[in-house]
Amino acid sequence: MGSPARPGQTRAAPRASRRRATTRAQLIHAAGELFDETGTTGAGVADVCSRAGYTRGAFYSNFSSMDELYLALCSQRAEAFLDQLEDELADHVTSAPGQVDLDRAVDDVVAVLALEPTWVAARSVLVAQAVARPAAAQLLREHHQAVLERLGPLARTSVQAAGRELAVPEDQLARDMLVAYDGAMLHGVLYPDQARSVLRNAVKASLLSSSREIGP
Repeated sequence: MGSPARPGQTRAAPRASRRRATTRAQLIHAAGELFDETGTTGAGVADVCSRAGYTRGAFYSNFSSMDELYLALCSQRAEAFLDQLEDELADHVTSAPGQVDLDRAVDDVVAVLALEPTWVAARSVLVAQAVARPAAAQLLREHHQAVLERLGPLARTSVQAAGRELAVPEDQLARDMLVAYDGAMLHGVLYPDQARSVLRNAVKASLLSSSREIGP
């Protein structure tokens, strides 16, 4: 048997974990502030550490690179969008399952998706980095897969709330919706006033082509 824990020893690890989680969260927050202020992912490790009040050592104990930090920021914001969408759909399914108009379901999906130019720029930079660096590509794939795993069930719920059923696997519908989202973001750079309507039409087409009305 091992030696008995000294007083306070069992509390040290949780305290260190909380401290590490706080440091990580504050670094992500600092990166988000810099990104929102500049509209680019051009900030470096020194910029983020200065904004967050941490050393480079603290940065590299949480992230291996700025790529990983910005993907953590993207993941955090994507989770917030998906949480909001989940709440919207839960309200509808609870109050009137199978009776929500498809257009309303589409509006709920589109309303929480970010189409701001700065968001487009950040994703474009990350994609460009993924082309050049395998490590960045792997991080982006992991982020993409995590979004798909949450978006699939939400897309299925949207379809069911509109009184329809999926005609394809939910992960296929989720991929189609992400493709629609990426296309609308790029279109929005050139035609900002059309981005939301383009996305709405693309999402609705994805839902219609991937589902069918439930028979009597």
